[in-house]
Amino acid sequence: MKKYIIALTLAFTIGQINAQIDRSKAPISAQAPEIKMGDVAQFKLKNGLNVIVVENHKLPQVRVSLNLDLPPILESDKAGITSLMGDMLRAGTTQHTKEELDLKIDELGSSFWSYSEGAGVSSLTKQLDPSVAILAEIIKNANFTNQKELDKLKKQQITALESEAKNPDAISSQVSQVLLFGKNHPYGEYMTKETIENISLADLKEYYNQYFNASNAYLVIVGDINEKQAKKLADHYFSDWKKGTKAQASFSIPTNVTKTEIDIIDLPSATQSLINITNLAPLKKSNSDYFAARLANTILGSGGFGSRLFQNIREDKGWTYGAYSGLSSDADVIGVFDASAKVRNEVTDSAVIEFMKELNKITSEKPTSDEVKNMKTRSTGIFALRLERPETAANYVLEEITDNLGEDFYKNYLKNLNNTTDSEILAASKKYIKPNQARIIIVGKAEDIVPGLRKLNYPIHFYDRFGNPTKDPTIKKSAGKATAQSVLNDYFNTIGGKEKLQAITSIKEIYDADFSAVPAPLKVYNLKVAPNKFSTTVTIPSMNNALISKLVFDGTKGYEQSPQSKADFDATKIQELKSENALFPQLHYTNSVLKGIVQLNGHDVYEVVTNKKTEYYNTQTHLLEREIRIEDQEGKPVAITTDFSNYKEFEGIKIPYSNELTIPGMPSSIKSTLKEVEFNIETSDLDFQ
Repeated sequence: MKKYIIALTLAFTIGQINAQIDRSKAPISAQAPEIKMGDVAQFKLKNGLNVIVVENHKLPQVRVSLNLDLPPILESDKAGITSLMGDMLRAGTTQHTKEELDLKIDELGSSFWSYSEGAGVSSLTKQLDPSVAILAEIIKNANFTNQKELDKLKKQQITALESEAKNPDAISSQVSQVLLFGKNHPYGEYMTKETIENISLADLKEYYNQYFNASNAYLVIVGDINEKQAKKLADHYFSDWKKGTKAQASFSIPTNVTKTEIDIIDLPSATQSLINITNLAPLKKSNSDYFAARLANTILGSGGFGSRLFQNIREDKGWTYGAYSGLSSDADVIGVFDASAKVRNEVTDSAVIEFMKELNKITSEKPTSDEVKNMKTRSTGIFALRLERPETAANYVLEEITDNLGEDFYKNYLKNLNNTTDSEILAASKKYIKPNQARIIIVGKAEDIVPGLRKLNYPIHFYDRFGNPTKDPTIKKSAGKATAQSVLNDYFNTIGGKEKLQAITSIKEIYDADFSAVPAPLKVYNLKVAPNKFSTTVTIPSMNNALISKLVFDGTKGYEQSPQSKADFDATKIQELKSENALFPQLHYTNSVLKGIVQLNGHDVYEVVTNKKTEYYNTQTHLLEREIRIEDQEGKPVAITTDFSNYKEFEGIKIPYSNELTIPGMPSSIKSTLKEVEFNIETSDLDFQ
């Protein structure tokens, strides 16, 4: 029990405080302010580099960004190059090491950024020249020789991937892209530990040499500078940059399924389902019906409080915090429509019905005049707000060029938006939203949601988190003559035997732990005494053992403490803790049920259910590999997963030296490694105060 309380305490300690918003009222429509795009200058250097300049002298500040216009890039067995490229651009140049660059940047006080398709700087006017000098150096002379930095970044990326393995949002996004585009398409491929490990300095250098040149680039200068000054700056720092070859690529256009189907990714720890109904949509901003498509999507699900999905699934049914839709345009390949929400397991099938009802309605009936009026007003206001930022005008000009929109696209944006009719909105809905050719992708607990979904009469397919087809996880292998008690007995015998376990009266453990939300390694101190006493303290050793959390239960009362507060356990929590054994809880199970044999990480495990827990025991080694426990968090069930591995023997008892704790909503899992353990130590009441 204690490790779950610790994790929940950590989540609350580092969590964001949500603003209180009155959602009982829709926002009041307001007349949009007059839109003024402003004057934008454009010119080209002798090497072909296009430059866009927007003057804005309100602040003594200039923003300079170098942007590459690249087609989609297939990275194949080295997927992840573009993810690492931005940081590696600043890992050293032919003139300076990474440390020297960082020092120069700190001394200037300017803000630098870099990514796979460029870099930029925001600087005070007086520091503009030296700041752009560094930017140009990074862009033109990155050397990709810093193996230490690459190793660090690869490790960080692999850690991030591991944390996404049980994240419903990450799983849904990845599988959706795979099923829509296929794994051999730039939009469908994904990073793995193996593809990241494949990436070398030479691969990054090759990418840099191929794509970083003036023919692929646009220099955007915004702020306290005039055209003459901008020409002098650009010419001085970028006219000698290699011209290169314009990047080109072409890919086949994928197609939608011929009939709507349900695609399920089983997540046994899920207490809610993530529904994403999606189809490919051939929308480009240059299309004549672009504005009609935008308004259709806004009315359906991107228009906030007033959108249909939000009103139906949240306000009327109360099944979710929010239901939304998106309709992306794509100048290179093809766009995507999606409609999504997270709902409780028990209403998953009902939510799908309501989603499909709204998708069928938007594609068969004209929107009301009030809907059209309100969403035009909303869209006009958002457009006006964006133009308050000086760089927006420059970005719009850049987009007009790179997406072949014509120079008047944004000048006439509001006119075209507000001239759109309800008939045009309906026609665009039919063209881009395909309720009869959609994939209903659901990440959730298959055992809970499949029976209801089968009644909807859509074909159902099952996939793993990589988009590979799998068997129906609700069909469990027979466990034969095995029972829950026989599985537990095999576990006891494997780890040391009941007699040895029962002879242990106390355990002291010290763990090293890593959690990405905390800036330094953690230390976890556990003390457990039979039958149910425990004390757990989590600190940051490198910060004078700063307290992260402390939990104590002395058998009759207890508390949880964070850096901000201390609270006693309530009567319900105390009763729950009294009923559990702190050392080896399996010794005291009385109502366990063996559900059958399922797959975990590619092999068979026994699924044993008891009270609020589900445990998974390897059918070959008999060791406990995973535990999923349902905890109450602010009145809602939360499934907390602990994975156990690296069993080692200590004084005749096998114990897991590694465990990983995953809680929905936390930025990453908590990985712990056992460093010290002692059995049957002397304790006193003072240890539980």
